[in-house]
Amino acid sequence: MTLNNMKLRTKLVVLIGLPLISLLYFEAVTVINSYQTSTVQERESFNVFQLTELSVKASNLVHELQKERGLTAGYVGSKGAKFAEALPKQRALTNTARTTLDAHLAGFNSNDFGSELKNTLDASLTALSRLQTMRDSVSALSISGKVAIGYYTGINSQLLDISRQVVLFTSDVKLAALGSSYANFIQSKERAGIERAVLASVFSKGYFDGSSFERFIELMAVQETYLAVFKAFANGDAKAFYQNTVKGELVDKTQTMRQIALDNSTSTALQVDAAAWFAAQTAKINLLKKVEDYLASSVLQYADDSRQAAQFSWLVDIIIAAIITLLTLVMFVYIQRSIAQQLGGEPSEVKEIADRIASGRLDKEFNTNGKPL
Repeated sequence: MTLNNMKLRTKLVVLIGLPLISLLYFEAVTVINSYQTSTVQERESFNVFQLTELSVKASNLVHELQKERGLTAGYVGSKGAKFAEALPKQRALTNTARTTLDAHLAGFNSNDFGSELKNTLDASLTALSRLQTMRDSVSALSISGKVAIGYYTGINSQLLDISRQVVLFTSDVKLAALGSSYANFIQSKERAGIERAVLASVFSKGYFDGSSFERFIELMAVQETYLAVFKAFANGDAKAFYQNTVKGELVDKTQTMRQIALDNSTSTALQVDAAAWFAAQTAKINLLKKVEDYLASSVLQYADDSRQAAQFSWLVDIIIAAIITLLTLVMFVYIQRSIAQQLGGEPSEVKEIADRIASGRLDKEFNTNGKPL
């Protein structure tokens, strides 16, 4: 069949067919790309959400271990004269947080996140398995404060490393910034916890011994460094929350005690009550914990919103593509019928009628579609 012999309707179908096929092709490519992009975004957001949840549970345990570390340092530094009643109570709180983490890990598949995270978790759990042995040595005063502090600090370092890995599983710049601000803040908080333990031991003894003063100076510097990085990555709301939360009389009191320690590095009789220092620094760290929880919730909320947006995005693209295709087909059918009605039939048939009229041949009747009766 040649083009000249085709009916008008067939010609219109051919005319619209190629553009329609092209439209369907590009729509399919767009939807497939959207689906692939959304799938990656959804997977990344879900991974970040899972890791942040795990990090929160681990950080809650770290928070209790930090307090246990501080009390342990004061207990050993005073040779059992101080914190003898508080230490067993804190150990019970640590055990509760550890049970919560263990329960969460029971439903967490670390193999989905690579060998680095799995090795970190294995190392921290191995270290935690020696916790009771360490506690027995502390209770018996058969271990130095430096060794005890080092043990708790090692566990905390491994558990806090989980938060650092959050940013490794996302290509979303904003989510990575939220994760980085969270990770750096809790590292600063950990140094505040170590400082609590170091000065609890120093104030219990009444003087700095060995390299404890250098360690104290180092801890303050590292705290400020991590805090500066946190502020660099944090958004305005997070920085405002920090400024409005970490303040007050007890925060000022810790700074005063710090200054006493700084000004009396060679003194043999520091006049600072270890229990008062521990209480004030604990109050400050509890405020830091509020900020930590705020930052973690921000990461979780953004990751969850991003995951839901990814699920919805490609569905919207499918709906838009379907609507465009449907409208194109509807317009084609409408225009085709409109042209046919205006012409009154196929062009060849209309031409035949016109030729008959022009030649005066009015002996044949035609229906409204141009067909002979």
